[in-house]
Amino acid sequence: MSVREEGAAPVYVFCDFDGTIARDDIGDAIVRRFGDFDRLHAELMDGKLSVAQYWRASLATFPAGLRQGDVDDFTRDFQLDAYFARFVEFCRRRRWPLTVVSDGFENYIRPMLAAAGLDDLPVFANRALFTGDAAPTAHFPNADEACGCFCASCKRNVLITQIPDDAIVIYVGDGLSDTCAAEHADVIFARDRLAAYCNRERLPHFPFNSFFDVIALLETTLAGRGLQLRHQAQLKRRRAFISE
Repeated sequence: MSVREEGAAPVYVFCDFDGTIARDDIGDAIVRRFGDFDRLHAELMDGKLSVAQYWRASLATFPAGLRQGDVDDFTRDFQLDAYFARFVEFCRRRRWPLTVVSDGFENYIRPMLAAAGLDDLPVFANRALFTGDAAPTAHFPNADEACGCFCASCKRNVLITQIPDDAIVIYVGDGLSDTCAAEHADVIFARDRLAAYCNRERLPHFPFNSFFDVIALLETTLAGRGLQLRHQAQLKRRRAFISE
């Protein structure tokens, strides 16, 4: 199959970045390198800080005068999933729009995608502003205080505002920041903490290790009964859209 069949439901794909597209959690690695990770991350996981508070406090511990170039130099040796570019092409052949959603920062996401020749992918993430003599500051253009998700950048809102009502939604992720968006998806690929959440909440999902597995599982599904709408996800999307 090289193009979407006429009359078939449109398919939209959303992928987390840290720990999913990138094999490592780059955001955490940056805070470990430049800030006070251990103390602040413990406070986040203990519920003493929201995710937005965590990011603001973390960036405030970065050295004054830190530059974007310093972050670029640090992240240069981190790798994307070896099969992600192949997955992007897999989606493009089928006319499936693919969007990157992250609770990290576009300051490192966009350069890493560009280095892989994938700079045309839409990215929804937080932003860090480097101000010269002071520590960088965090900004959250996709924040939604009405949603209780474990995010500063609400992935669920990105999802529901980027798709038509009849879309089939595929979500690929690995962490706590993916749980809310995954609940609103029809087809979920999950590993690590997202997989544990899906198991606990009985959310149907495909476990995966790399995007090689995602491609193989989708090919098998397409060759069988095809992609299907998940009724509970469709209802959740409609309710979320109305509430916004």
